[in-house]
Amino acid sequence: MRFGLSRLIRPWTWSWSWRGWLALVFLALAGAWGGRQAYAWQQRRAAADALERYHPAEALVHVTACLCIWPNDPQALLLASGAARRLGDFAAAERHLQALEKAAPHDKNALDLEWSLVRATAGAIDHKVEDFLIPLAAREPALAPAIWEALIEGYVRVYRIRDAFIFVERWLELQPDNVQALYQRGMINRHIKRLARAVPDLQKVVELDPARDDARKWLAAGLIESGYYAPAVDHLRELRRRTPGDDAVVIYLARAYKDLGQTQSARDLLDELLAGQARHALALRVRGEVEMAHDPVQAEAWFRKSIDAFPFDYQAQFLLSQALSRQDKPSEAQAQRIAADALKDRAERLGDLMSRRMSIHPHDPALHVEMGTLLISLGEKEVGHGWLLSALQKDPAFRPAHAALADYYEDTGAVEQAALHRRQAGP
Repeated sequence: MRFGLSRLIRPWTWSWSWRGWLALVFLALAGAWGGRQAYAWQQRRAAADALERYHPAEALVHVTACLCIWPNDPQALLLASGAARRLGDFAAAERHLQALEKAAPHDKNALDLEWSLVRATAGAIDHKVEDFLIPLAAREPALAPAIWEALIEGYVRVYRIRDAFIFVERWLELQPDNVQALYQRGMINRHIKRLARAVPDLQKVVELDPARDDARKWLAAGLIESGYYAPAVDHLRELRRRTPGDDAVVIYLARAYKDLGQTQSARDLLDELLAGQARHALALRVRGEVEMAHDPVQAEAWFRKSIDAFPFDYQAQFLLSQALSRQDKPSEAQAQRIAADALKDRAERLGDLMSRRMSIHPHDPALHVEMGTLLISLGEKEVGHGWLLSALQKDPAFRPAHAALADYYEDTGAVEQAALHRRQAGP
């Protein structure tokens, strides 16, 4: 039996010899290589499809997988830049474009376009960027939506609200059901504190693309602002299931429960959040709002904690004055109301700059300085610092910008930088 079995096996094994085995190994390697190439192609195609649907996070996952196999593929690098740009990761977008410049230096048109889109989306919109992109959108209708998307995002970043509205309306005239155009119009209204007006646009986005969690969250916030608490709860419960780590969803849901009279549910949500983040200013303020109708003494304590965590919140300051008034503390309430009104005046001036004046005079360094100083006075120090620097980009010798930067650096302890700007500010 042993001999018979060896006679059956040996002819097969020896007939293949080393050439047969080598061919088999070659075929296996070729199959594996071909499988990797097919996988990379599939991932690149999936990334392009996700970007076409305005799902940049999904696109980034696919294109990253593609680049692991094809690290120098021009199409993949361009897709990676587009995904990072739409996610606001401009440093990553620039890295992908630098790699693309090495991999395909001859593709100047694609490079020039994507570099301009990155700058526009980031808000670095000057005459050069506009003079390149706006005529290109007119000449090449297929490129127009991508160009408009970038310009609208950038205009909103630098508070050129009128310009953002012009381009989003132009886009929606041609593509009334484009989810990104609808979403961006909703976000423009959000930025100018008119979230209730954004509800119809955001509702349509969610109907057309139920996976757009960003639109769903702001839709829920707009519904709360409009007094439609029950529909907001439905959206927020869905978001909690899909994005369990989003604190804003928890706070909006607590606010909706409060307005529906479900006070204990609101307390439970906020207490759970505050157990892990005791100085979450917005959660502390809403926690005070929950107690306001029942116990102004407790509400006062929550509002004071919120103000201690973030002193520049007008709503918290104003609500604290109301809590004090309900406790028959008129002098304290009046003093608190004065502090709240001071914040309100600054916020309203900032709103005027954002919604109107920056669109009229976008390159006026004096407006950039005023934007910067207002933002710093409202606790947005990094953003305000950026506006002061942008004033110097408009006019490097603009003395008020140097004076404001000197004050900023003195407050932050950067003595040498403060002295440098103080000298340039002059007497």
